[in-house]
Amino acid sequence: MKERFVFYDYLHFLWIKKLWLLPLPAIMIIVALVFNSLSEPSYNGQSTFYTGGVEKDSLGKPHLVQAVLLKDIETDQNFNVTAVPNLITLHVNGLDKQKVNDVLGKFTDAYNKKIIKAANEELKSIEVQLRTLKEVAKVKENTMEFAKDWGSEKDESVELALYLISKEEEESLENAAEIEVLEKELSNYEEPQLLTTSVLEKDTYVKSNLIIAFIAGVFLSFVLLTLWKYILDARRYKQND
Repeated sequence: MKERFVFYDYLHFLWIKKLWLLPLPAIMIIVALVFNSLSEPSYNGQSTFYTGGVEKDSLGKPHLVQAVLLKDIETDQNFNVTAVPNLITLHVNGLDKQKVNDVLGKFTDAYNKKIIKAANEELKSIEVQLRTLKEVAKVKENTMEFAKDWGSEKDESVELALYLISKEEEESLENAAEIEVLEKELSNYEEPQLLTTSVLEKDTYVKSNLIIAFIAGVFLSFVLLTLWKYILDARRYKQND
């Protein structure tokens, strides 16, 4: 019995029928192009904010930002919020570019007002604390001066005066440290700002879809040719049986 090389036979058959490898990939590519041309373009609008020194959770955590903004603004567009450290991005998706742009503008303005207001409130709070501590520092300084004068005039009150001076000096040092921290915080405070805003057409992934269609077409062609060869061999075997 003559030895058969099945794999070689299949390779030889595929080589002979190689032109049959072209139609199906071409058809798949045409289908992919038609599908892409028929699908409606969609748009993605996004505004990215630098949150700066604002620590308010409702303006820094995506789910809270989304809830706060949707409470004030109603929309039928797809709206969501994403975040990375110190950055908040508002996303609006839809089929109408103008509508996406209008809705994104509303959310952007609303968030911008809220975060600037929060920043101003935080700065004001720091300034009030700083002013209060400086006033307290003046009072303590006056108290120490009084204690020094009082202790020098009345010998029997020297110990009490020294105690008051020591206590006030200790508290003054703590107060000075707090003032230094607040002054540094105030000078380093970073105000929030809008970094970018844009509305762009979403990528339809035409190139990747065409590549996938071509690969799928080639694969199906190999499967069909292999099946064709198998059927021919099966018929030949039946006829010779």
